[in-house]
Amino acid sequence: MRALVLALVMWFAAPAHAVPLISLPGGNRIIVTYEDGLESTAVRLQAGAEATLARIATDLQDLPQPRLIHIQLVRDASSIASVAPAGRGAPAYAIGVTYPDLGVVTVAMRRGADVVDPMSTLDHELGHVALGAALGDRAPHWLHEGFAYQHSAEWSWDRAETLAGMVWLRGIIPLEQLDRSFPAEESPANRAYAESYDFVNYLSRRGRWEDHDDDGDRWPFRRFLSEIGHGTDIDVAAKHQFGKSLHELFEEWREDVQSRFLSAPVGLLGLAVWILCAILLVLAWIRRRRMNRRRLEQWDLEEKLADAARRREAASRIRAPAHHRCRRRRTSRRRSGSRHSARCAHRSSSPARSPTRTGCSQARVPCSRCRPAPSTTPCTGSARGPRALVGCTETAPRSSPTSP
Repeated sequence: MRALVLALVMWFAAPAHAVPLISLPGGNRIIVTYEDGLESTAVRLQAGAEATLARIATDLQDLPQPRLIHIQLVRDASSIASVAPAGRGAPAYAIGVTYPDLGVVTVAMRRGADVVDPMSTLDHELGHVALGAALGDRAPHWLHEGFAYQHSAEWSWDRAETLAGMVWLRGIIPLEQLDRSFPAEESPANRAYAESYDFVNYLSRRGRWEDHDDDGDRWPFRRFLSEIGHGTDIDVAAKHQFGKSLHELFEEWREDVQSRFLSAPVGLLGLAVWILCAILLVLAWIRRRRMNRRRLEQWDLEEKLADAARRREAASRIRAPAHHRCRRRRTSRRRSGSRHSARCAHRSSSPARSPTRTGCSQARVPCSRCRPAPSTTPCTGSARGPRALVGCTETAPRSSPTSP
């Protein structure tokens, strides 16, 4: 009955040109209405909403919980304003809007051509609903946005880039201006969101003490929210749980974020140097490998050329066949014999050519070829003949003619 009454109130409170929504049956404290064609997504959102609320409740112990939540699912962000409660409206840049006092959450599937995850957007918006039910209007806007970010895990590179630009250009918004209201334009709102996300995240992981040895327990942050929920001033609650006032904590966060983002370029430069060195090492290794491959190919070519030269030289030294050698030998013998006969006076076919000759009466001395070997028998000088033995060094005296 309560769900039906809430649905009727929202139906009649909506503008006349509102997008028609269909109610999804089921759900105890989660009522989902969706645009035609989005039923499967609506069922998924209804199932995930209970798990998200249970996770958020761990940070809001001993504090009131939302009793009834109405989730509206539309196809495009341009339709959010048309389904908003009467007189409330919605920012033009929003992809999801929450009205904590009414317990109404509106989520879009896309914004123009950009398609988003509706479950992540719903987690963020349920954080707003739960914190609004626990703290009421005592929670500032930056705390609402930072707490919702804690439970949506919607970190993006664009958000970190925005925060880094704020640090480098000294564009951090003071806490007083951040606490009043968020700008309506998208770019300043991005700056405010980025600053709120990081500041609340710093408080949740800071712990009781500011030194780096603190384990970063989340309990001081939970007690900080609990004190605010029970009516304690936010600055007094900060002193009780963190030991410093809210402005002192903000200045502490400013120093921390400056040290993180100002040292980031140095770290990126060092990383770039290491990457460059790694690239150069890889290129040097590739170049060395190519040089070694070329050197091995050159050595192989030189060895092949040397082997070919040795084979040609060996082929040129091969002798002629045997019958050719024999003819050459006979021809050379004939030539040497003719030369010898021209020099030797004993070259004849007479029997005196026999090596048994007893002497040589010719005027010309025989050559070493025709001369027989000397006898090993010693000459006794007893020979009395007109001629001496061959090989004797003594010469027989010639007989003088006797006078008559």
